[in-house]
Amino acid sequence: MEAINLSNLHEKNSRFRIIAGAEDRLIDFVYAVDSLDAFDLSADEKEVSGYRTKAITTEYVKALYVEFEDKTALIIAAQDNDIMQNYDVFNQSIAVVVNNQIRDEGKKNGIRLLAECDHETFCSICVAHTWAIALVNSIELDDAFAIQAQNSFKHLLSNHKTIVGGNPFPASKHLEYFSWIYYVELRAIREIFEMTNKVKLHDVATNSAHFPLLINCLDEEQLFDLQFTEIICSDIHPEYGQQSIDNILSCFPEKGRRLDLIKLDLTQDNKLLEQADVIIANDILEHFHEEESFDVLCKLWARTKDLLLIHVPFEEIPTKAYGHLTSFNKEKLNQWASKLHGCENITDKYAHVASESYDPCFIDNFLFLKRYR
Repeated sequence: MEAINLSNLHEKNSRFRIIAGAEDRLIDFVYAVDSLDAFDLSADEKEVSGYRTKAITTEYVKALYVEFEDKTALIIAAQDNDIMQNYDVFNQSIAVVVNNQIRDEGKKNGIRLLAECDHETFCSICVAHTWAIALVNSIELDDAFAIQAQNSFKHLLSNHKTIVGGNPFPASKHLEYFSWIYYVELRAIREIFEMTNKVKLHDVATNSAHFPLLINCLDEEQLFDLQFTEIICSDIHPEYGQQSIDNILSCFPEKGRRLDLIKLDLTQDNKLLEQADVIIANDILEHFHEEESFDVLCKLWARTKDLLLIHVPFEEIPTKAYGHLTSFNKEKLNQWASKLHGCENITDKYAHVASESYDPCFIDNFLFLKRYR
C-alpha cells in the first residue's frame, strides 16, 4: 500500500473530516469518518508501508489509531448510528463516556498517547464522535451539535423533576452530576434567602448556560418558589454559551428572555459581579493553577454582594483530559474560605440541602459563602 500523509487525509478523501486542535495536542491528527473502510485497512494491527495501526472498538466508536514515523492519528467512526434522537444517550454525557472508553482501550493496548489523554485530545475526540454521527446521518456538524445540546437540556430538565419528585439517582454520568449540583444550589438559595422570593443571579463561566436556562424552564414549585428578577451568565468565550442558548431555545423559544450573556474574564476584576445577589461558580477553580485559582476566588469574593456558591470536584491528581490544573479536597476548600475577608462559611449550617443526594459527602464539594452584615 502506498504511504499516506496523515496530515491531509481530508484532502485526499472527502469522507474524512479533520478536527482542529492545538499544536501541543498529544495526538497529532484526529479525524471523523462515516466508516473505517474509508482508510482501506483491516481491523487488525498490521504494518503497512511503515505504518503501525491498532483498532479501537468501544460501545460507541470504531476507531483506528495510526503511527507513522513521529506522527500519530486517531480516526473515529460511530459504532451506533441510531442514537441521535435518544436524549438519554446522545447528550453531553456521551463525550465523557466515549473518551473514557478510548482511554481504557489505550491502556489495555499500551498506547500511551490515548491512555494519558490531554484536554486538547479529549475535546477533539468529542467533536470527532459527534461529526462521525453527523456523517452517517447526512447532516451538518452544527445540526448534530444542536440536537446534542437539546437532548442534554431535556435530560437535565427530566433529572431535576425526578429529584424534586423524591426519586434520587446516582451521579453516574456528567449530566446527572450537574443535575445534583443545580438542585442543591437552588435549595441553598431558597433557604438562605428565606425572607425574600426575589433574587438576582450571576452564573460565571457559564459554558453552555445550562443552569440559567434550567432556571428559566422550571415552574415555581420546581424552583422552591424562588423568583429570579434577573439572570446574568458570563464566560470568557460567550460565543459558545450563546450557541448553546440558541440551540436550546429553538425547543423552548419562550424561555430565554431574561438571560443576559456577557464576556467576563475571571482573572480580571469586574464590577459587573456586584449587581447580583448570588454569584455561582460551578467547577471553575480547578481549571486554574493553584495560585491563580485562589486569586480567582478572591476576585469573585471581592465583588460578592450577598452570597457566593462554589462547587469543585475532588481529585488527588487533576484530570488532564478535563483541563483540570488544581486538585481540591474539603480541608483545602475550607482553608481558602477562611482567608476571605468578611466571609462567613455557612456550608455546614445548610448541609441538609444535600441530604437527599446520592452521596452523603456530596455537600463537602460546595462552599456557601455569605458576606457579614
